[in-house]
Amino acid sequence: MNIRRYHLMAWLVLLLLACRETPKVAKVAVADTTKTLASMPIEKEELTDSIADDSLNYANYYIVVADTGLSYPKLNLKMKGLAKSLHMQIDMLGRSYNEKENLISLPKNNEDEIYAGEYFPRRIPSESLSLEYLNYYSAEARQKTIALVTGMYAELKQADSALTAVKRINPQAFKFYSKVYIGCMH
Repeated sequence: MNIRRYHLMAWLVLLLLACRETPKVAKVAVADTTKTLASMPIEKEELTDSIADDSLNYANYYIVVADTGLSYPKLNLKMKGLAKSLHMQIDMLGRSYNEKENLISLPKNNEDEIYAGEYFPRRIPSESLSLEYLNYYSAEARQKTIALVTGMYAELKQADSALTAVKRINPQAFKFYSKVYIGCMH
């Protein structure tokens, strides 16, 4: 089974098991998201289970980010370069950039009518590159700030290892700890 099918199946299983309520995503603007997130303390304990204790609708992940910005074309070009340098796959989860609407989104004719033409976030740990809206993962992020995510990890050791590799190419890379909504998005 190829990795794309595995990711799709994992998404479907999580969505079917976790359908309860729609997430409430905080959207707070700050002047310098990258510096704020990079200076935040990282949890030092190893997670034994990625599911948060307080709810089955959330998981605690370490997110590694190579860069942030407001320009999709610039970050997309950087993502392609990193993919080659790090020998990593890009997985945009079927999304692309809608230049007219200035939005990372699923196609308007997507089979999921609720999210067709809308942004649908990355919510499962993986070692692939993607462009994501940072404010989904951090309340301190300015709306429409795009993060070049190089991985989402349940374990600190994996995140640290990935960050070290990315920093060799992109010294401004950082990681942060996030409580990610994994429940039903419908």
